[in-house]
Amino acid sequence: MLVALEIIYPSVVNDRELHLRFAVDNVKMMASLAIVALVFVVYRKAKHQTLRFPWLTWVLAFGLSLLVNIPAALVSNEAQAKMTGAAYLDGSSSFGQVAVTLIAIAGYTLLFARAFQGLAYVLHFKEGETRVNYWLVLVTLLVFWAFWVHFYVPGVITWDGFRQFMEYQHQTLKAYNWTYVPTNHHPWLATLIVGFLFDLGRSWFGSVNNAVLFVVVVQILINAPIFAAVATYAFKRGGKVLGWLVYGFFAGPVVGLTMVMIDKTVLYYGFGLGFFLMYALVAETVFKHGFAKVAWWHYVLYAVFGLMMSLYRKDGAYVVDLASVLLIVFAAIKNRKALLPVVVSFVAIFGLTFAWNNMYLPAKGVIPGSSGEALTIPLRQVAQQVIVNKKDFTKADLAKVNKVMPLATIEKYYNVQQADNLKTTFPVDTFIRDRDDLKKIQSGKLSMKNTAKTKREISDFMSVWKKMLLKHPIQYIEMYIQANSLYFNLFQNHPDGGDGLILGWGYMDPIDYLHPDWYDDYTFMTTKAQRDFGYGAYTIYANFPMVKLVTHTAFALWALLILLALVIVRGGGSRWLLILPALAMLGTATLSPVNGYYRYAFLALYALPILIAFYKPVFIKKAK
Repeated sequence: MLVALEIIYPSVVNDRELHLRFAVDNVKMMASLAIVALVFVVYRKAKHQTLRFPWLTWVLAFGLSLLVNIPAALVSNEAQAKMTGAAYLDGSSSFGQVAVTLIAIAGYTLLFARAFQGLAYVLHFKEGETRVNYWLVLVTLLVFWAFWVHFYVPGVITWDGFRQFMEYQHQTLKAYNWTYVPTNHHPWLATLIVGFLFDLGRSWFGSVNNAVLFVVVVQILINAPIFAAVATYAFKRGGKVLGWLVYGFFAGPVVGLTMVMIDKTVLYYGFGLGFFLMYALVAETVFKHGFAKVAWWHYVLYAVFGLMMSLYRKDGAYVVDLASVLLIVFAAIKNRKALLPVVVSFVAIFGLTFAWNNMYLPAKGVIPGSSGEALTIPLRQVAQQVIVNKKDFTKADLAKVNKVMPLATIEKYYNVQQADNLKTTFPVDTFIRDRDDLKKIQSGKLSMKNTAKTKREISDFMSVWKKMLLKHPIQYIEMYIQANSLYFNLFQNHPDGGDGLILGWGYMDPIDYLHPDWYDDYTFMTTKAQRDFGYGAYTIYANFPMVKLVTHTAFALWALLILLALVIVRGGGSRWLLILPALAMLGTATLSPVNGYYRYAFLALYALPILIAFYKPVFIKKAK
């Protein structure tokens, strides 16, 4: 185990000096010793216990080991489209390199298996329900959030937020002869809400700054009751330890400073968190956990939050649909009394979502978001193959690719870590990343709408994608892992901390095509010294080891996989299936254009304590 923790993946594969794979500093060596010692002590206490499905311990451990080692190898050298780090895995360099990698995989597997067995033994709830006053939790949470937010009043409009205002207000750019029109690139409901709140605040309070502050206050007033309810649920169902951990995290600056931002994401967190809370409460009734029965208004809130989550993000709709289907199936099997309200809630969510997307938006002339947003992984996979294996493409294949991604710019724009550059060459463009995009749309080189021509071109491109998939399936998988390494590998350093916080808009100054006519009237209401102090306090907090661990974009995936396995080995039966919607939410994040982006992973992290508390009956230690 200790040897495995010492193995690294240098950026240059050197077959003659394998000892470089073990070149680590003293700090990492001491940390490795501490980890192995801790696992050894815990395992000694647990080694005589009997678990259900003990083989699952090794399956989980092996899977986590692969999540550490395979991404680490593939991202070791990203300077080329050809992943030279694959030599650590496939033997193309030397058997010695593969042997060292196998040692690492075996060592991590043993480490995680022992750690998991110890965790399955020591993780149990001794205490009963912990009663807390919801209103006290809510008020104190509001106080903490107000403290963090006040450093950045009136609020920070992000790139996406500016784009939403440009569309909602039909802003005209005279310099570009361009008027923004409604699109669903950012879900139109989110744009309507944030735009309406801004206009309402401006009409009531006069200035742009007051309007921005009004939006922030409303976001907080919507989110705080939901976050407080989740913290209360964690106290009541999970006990004091879980409750204080959740409350402390929610009251801290990572969540608090998120509330200062203005765009589609902030309210999505609240709606998504509210949905998962109602999901857990309804599931308690379905499985007859013994807690208080769900009231009728819980089903109403399930439908409301499910609808808002579905309309705020398309991938949110997939999560809501999966969760609802699971509840319907389990209700039909285990508790028929809960079946009708669950079905009615799902029908309401599905029907209203369908009507919004297929009737209301077309009637209002809202342009659908570009399909290129959902194809960023295929775009990168084909681009990589053009660079590395161009000989495998026929002239007809290349012509089809060229219609979607101009061959002349593929090498320039290819970046496995983010697909925004490639995305701008897609024939249907609602992203509008720069001035050139505006000009191309005006000239007809790009289109904001899908046409029969662009649909055919995209279909032809996907036929080439499938052809290359059959020829190079392993490279496709390698690129997918490399493009999502920060969602998979908890041991990989995140280049920017992964917190996703945007605490200023100075970067927008040169982006004049996203300047509303009130841009110059929008300023901070605090001094730079105050903002620097707030950011310094946040940085100190964010760099505490446990906070840094929890806020890593791979933490939610690891925690959910471990929770899933624990539920099975502790005799949770089919209830482990209820974790699938949260895992599906993380799965959709891996199809996004940016590797390791906080916003794509953090709703699952926020929902994690709900699931842990829900599974309390599984972890109650039975009396001997």
